Amino acid sequence: TMIYATISTGYKQGGIPGRDQNGVVVVEPETNTNYELGIKSALFEGAANLNFTLFRMDYDDLQVNSSQIINGAPAVAFDNAGKARSQGAEMELSWQLTPVDRIDGYITYLDAEITQWDSATDALRGDAFTFDAAGFKLPNSPEYSVRLSYTHIFDLNEWGELSPTIATYRADEAFSSYTNGPQDHNAVSYTHLRAHETRHDL
Repeated sequence: TMIYATISTGYKQGGIPGRDQNGVVVVEPETNTNYELGIKSALFEGAANLNFTLFRMDYDDLQVNSSQIINGAPAVAFDNAGKARSQGAEMELSWQLTPVDRIDGYITYLDAEITQWDSATDALRGDAFTFDAAGFKLPNSPEYSVRLSYTHIFDLNEWGELSPTIATYRADEAFSSYTNGPQDHNAVSYTHLRAHETRHDL
């Protein structure tokens, strides 16, 4: 069992993506600080790995795709959203049940929102409309998500191995945009089966 803690920083350069109704658009660099506390453990003589992580990331000048009016028409432009934070917890499991059976999965809780942006734009509400987006959810950040998969290896003798995997994923409803409007709702879930074949050299 290993217990760890990390503090790290990140940087994304800014730029000048173009012009809008007010002239040249300047996007400031984005910076962030990430805090993480976790446990990594090996169980059942190494047959299983169980990991648990707590995390928080604080953003300054978060870069986002902003909805604006440009040359009289709605358009998507690059912009800075002030401050934001993303925090939560995740548990991961990888378990080799037998030499030919394996289970993998995770469950994540995520609380991600804008904490400071008093001049957010929304082209759907008019050319000059701005609003305070503090407390609005970050795009594509479902509160809960879970994935589980099972793999079995079939020995095909001289033909190699066949490894079909069935996986299922479910996530809470999230927003595709920081505007968090009715048109921005989306939810993702799927179940799929895939197979991978490994051939031996004959």
